[in-house]
Amino acid sequence: MKKICFSSLSILLCFLYFSVNCLACTGFAVYSKKTYYGLNFDYTTSDIQFSINSSKDNGSLVFSMDLFTDGKYYPCASMNNKGLFGTCQSLYPEEQLVKKDNANQMDMYELFNKIPFQTASVNDIRNLISTKNMICQNRYIHNLYADSNKDAMILESVKNQTYETNITGNSIVMTNFFSAELQNNTIDKITGTGTDRYKKAVDYIDTHIDSFSYEDGINVLKNTVQSGSYSTQCSMLFDPEKSEIYIVLKRDFSRVFKVSLNNKTIETVEGFDQSWSSTIDEKGINIKDLLAIKNTTVQPVINENATQIAAQNDKKINNYVVGILLVSGVILVVVVVIQLKKRKRVD
Repeated sequence: MKKICFSSLSILLCFLYFSVNCLACTGFAVYSKKTYYGLNFDYTTSDIQFSINSSKDNGSLVFSMDLFTDGKYYPCASMNNKGLFGTCQSLYPEEQLVKKDNANQMDMYELFNKIPFQTASVNDIRNLISTKNMICQNRYIHNLYADSNKDAMILESVKNQTYETNITGNSIVMTNFFSAELQNNTIDKITGTGTDRYKKAVDYIDTHIDSFSYEDGINVLKNTVQSGSYSTQCSMLFDPEKSEIYIVLKRDFSRVFKVSLNNKTIETVEGFDQSWSSTIDEKGINIKDLLAIKNTTVQPVINENATQIAAQNDKKINNYVVGILLVSGVILVVVVVIQLKKRKRVD
């Protein structure tokens, strides 16, 4: 019976692994003649918006890419007009979440969400967390931070311990494996989600580091896109010197949008017969409205029921997860039944 349970459990775990392993993102920062940051955001088809918010503390403008889940929008990538960049990406394998129970603890996402409104320096982040024990309360994540002073780091919390992986050269890349392992190992000795994308990004960046350009940043994003259930929903290339963000939707690199943080605008820049532009503020502009823009000068129709539609999309994601669990359960039951029948025949 132990062999039956072990065999069944192995099949179930493999099924679950390949069901969720495709959830992935690739972030990077490159310091060459110009500075560029980038992110491929990989997820199921979801409600995503782009927004610009103002800091009440110091007047900074903050661009963010926001994912709608659990009834509200949550930033997953950001850059302020002082050049501080941050990403929030899933970390695998997942560890047990930690409930905050003392003032010395700080949630990873809480930090990510507030830091672009407070500072422009990665070193300020180090100082802020120097006396804190970083934890993951609601989602197992890690963060990439970079600034315009050629400073960057990856922040992680694993087994209730905080890890900082600082930039050592002119670039830094983060996918979904435990990046702190790179401090004592080469990438070839590390196994985990996203090592293949990490290698692709690093190889391309290292080859073009002396003159890394806008085109090179786009190529890194192209080389690391994902397809399947958790495909690349948007690709973003950030120019901190100009406070501009270039956006590609659904892996269609023939069409590019540009956000100007200082002007609070978004416009078409590549792949459209006619130009289009719009203001962008804290209310955001939805990915569906941008996808509706073809070769036209007509303003997209902003859906007044965006929140309702977003909630429906979020429900679809939850249904997908439930479906995985149900199918996994059925597979487990079938395997157990088959093994029991074989055992009876032997007896």
